[in-house]
Amino acid sequence: MLPASLSVAALFNISEAKAAAAIEAGNADASKQVLAATTASIATSSAGSGSRRFLLGAASDTSALRASVLSNLWATYDITPTTRSDAASLLAVLAGILDTPSDVTLEVATGSLLFLETV
Repeated sequence: MLPASLSVAALFNISEAKAAAAIEAGNADASKQVLAATTASIATSSAGSGSRRFLLGAASDTSALRASVLSNLWATYDITPTTRSDAASLLAVLAGILDTPSDVTLEVATGSLLFLETV
């Protein structure tokens, strides 16, 4: 198999559309799957040239993608029953987003703290 290349903008558009549809339908599980796949794509691309998928785009595009995923994470939390399993799943997605300290903006940090306080 050849590695697949995907632009950050294309991943942003796909992720945003799928997550929004799942959130609007009240399907927290589908939204979490979209967010997990998106963060896995970001992490795989960050792993280096030996990765299976390589995202094409500027660092600022990746920051915007991470912010979008985080925003959808909060919306997913709003429709997720608060159980230990669900909270652990959401925290795992959060950990994947915040693995790059340079991407942590005031908005991201504030949202993260509010999320942790709620959980």
